[in-house]
Amino acid sequence: MFKNSIYQVLGNVVSAGINLLIIAITARVLGAEGRGEITYLLTCIGLLQIFTAIVGNSVMVFMLTKYRQKEVLLVSFIWTLSIVAISILFVGFTTNLSIINIIYFAVLGFVLTSFNNLTTLYSYQLKFRRLTILKVIQPVFLIGLIFSFSFFKPLNLNIYWLLFIISYVPHFIILLFETFERKQLVSKSSINTVAFDFLKLGGLNQINNLMQFASYRFAVLLIMKLLSIKDVGVFGLWLTVTDAIWLIPKGLANVNMAYATKVNYQRKHIFRYTIISMFLSASLIITILVIPNSIYVWVLGKDFVELKQLIIFSSPVIVLFTINLIIAYYFSAKGLIKYNTLSSGLGFLVIISFSYYLIKQNGLQGAVLANCLSYSISIITTLFLFFRKGK
Repeated sequence: MFKNSIYQVLGNVVSAGINLLIIAITARVLGAEGRGEITYLLTCIGLLQIFTAIVGNSVMVFMLTKYRQKEVLLVSFIWTLSIVAISILFVGFTTNLSIINIIYFAVLGFVLTSFNNLTTLYSYQLKFRRLTILKVIQPVFLIGLIFSFSFFKPLNLNIYWLLFIISYVPHFIILLFETFERKQLVSKSSINTVAFDFLKLGGLNQINNLMQFASYRFAVLLIMKLLSIKDVGVFGLWLTVTDAIWLIPKGLANVNMAYATKVNYQRKHIFRYTIISMFLSASLIITILVIPNSIYVWVLGKDFVELKQLIIFSSPVIVLFTINLIIAYYFSAKGLIKYNTLSSGLGFLVIISFSYYLIKQNGLQGAVLANCLSYSISIITTLFLFFRKGK
């Protein structure tokens, strides 16, 4: 268990470092407006994944304890294709995305969901060395593609999205092999049973994730309305840095979640993983903050001069939120989805209630403050449920 944790930490640290380098390159070349476009499209894809993940992520771990692998993966594959097809029509009629961006939206939504399902499968199978390799290969492949293509043509948004998709192709091929090459007979009745259970449990889980999505990304839409697309780029970069920091606790939470499905699991592991996650997250934030602001401006461009201040302002809550991540993954592994839904619901109410006022009065700092208030409420709720209910 400890060795697998080391694999996850090292893999996520390397992955986070490379992803931050990719962010720096795109911010420097595309500017805040380009990063704003990236953030907006990824926000749309995040909303799509709320629905595709009804049959994925932590719910898939729980389902793999009840059903055969091929049945679970096949239902997930069919569901993802169906949701992506429906979403193309929905996005086409309800957003101002161009045709090419709608294509990127659909392909990326399918590919990223497939990647998440593959990593979930390997977590359940305790294949953490393989999982670590997969997580590191993708950003390494992407940055290699970016540097290679830069010799032929300057980087722009279309090229970036194309290379981003290509970097996930190997993972998608592996998932196809895992899904269709298993020598297991699958009947229509078994598929129907798995699909029904997925929708019943996954639907509740995705209500939770939908509220999390709104809590974390609602400000993006308000910033576009009240501020500018450049401000969306800066805020999106803050979200990206935050997500990069949380890669470490999420990796440890994955290990803990996989072992939590086993018979001999002990809850004391949660406390160990929480302490380790908080320490590593705090260390990473300190490393980021000791970098002079002039370096941020030099690397990212003058549009991002406010980024370091936003990270400093939110750093205590970013570290504390690792508690929520570890326990929430544990709840999912135990089928206690309703606890995560309650925690996310309260955070959702906070950010919906305060975001508009705080952003209008305080700009980007108001957006970050609204998110921090939401995180804080979720942390308090999760801790209460863990100590009082999550036995």
